[in-house]
Amino acid sequence: MSLAKTYLQVGQHRIYAVNLQASSSSVVYNMIYDGYATGRSFWGIQRNHRNEIYISSPYYEYLSKITNPDTYGASGLNLDEIYLQGKKTYLGLPQQLLMTNIVEPECIPYKILQNTEPNVDYIHAVSDYIIASDNYSVNAGNGHIGMKAGNYIKLLPNTYIKGGSDFLATIAPCKEIIEESIQKHPINHQEKVSLTLDLTNNVDTEIVNVYPNPASDFIKIDTKTKVLAWELYDISGKIVLKGNSDKIDVKSMTKGAYVLSVTIEKGIKVSKKIIVK
Repeated sequence: MSLAKTYLQVGQHRIYAVNLQASSSSVVYNMIYDGYATGRSFWGIQRNHRNEIYISSPYYEYLSKITNPDTYGASGLNLDEIYLQGKKTYLGLPQQLLMTNIVEPECIPYKILQNTEPNVDYIHAVSDYIIASDNYSVNAGNGHIGMKAGNYIKLLPNTYIKGGSDFLATIAPCKEIIEESIQKHPINHQEKVSLTLDLTNNVDTEIVNVYPNPASDFIKIDTKTKVLAWELYDISGKIVLKGNSDKIDVKSMTKGAYVLSVTIEKGIKVSKKIIVK
């Protein structure tokens, strides 16, 4: 029995399993759990990528798990399967959002989001990380908002995803990185291909060093290979300087944190966080 064969009576106390194959003229079902005896009610149901089915209860610190979901007549419920570390569910569990029709913007190294989301139907796509600062909020008027980062996504305190809005955060490479990889390694469609997603960074960042850091006048790029190009980004992800030498003049730069992306031989890119004082 798959997720489609498990029926949750939302907002009530009972969970039923339905045998869809046998339900032709009438519905064939049995009760998995009766919460009236324990005072337990249920609101949301969701399946993870391992086909495990979890159910939430309102204002409760545990998630329940359906056992043997593929065998009608043998399905059951582990009531307190996962402890939520003192936190509680409310109306349900996160559902997958389809956001394939939204245009993904240019891929940048990182992004720090401030206050209310200004975009409508938008995907923030970065190669490293996204940080949503204090009081960041997504409202109903923003439509579909996505975050895609290659390393991590951090939502700081007082982040609000408000009713009527759609929000999806994923760890995945930027669109441009995927396209660049395909161009460098074209696939022969006559061959059998196995694709895996590797979230580890195999580039040794120590092959490029920058000093002094913090700096007030110049930054030196130290590497045993040739520097092909570099780009300096501010905290909003905007390019503020770029060049191809091994020395960067920062005397006129505003004090603060920046990200330096250095491209060396063989197209290898290394990012370094720097401080201008």
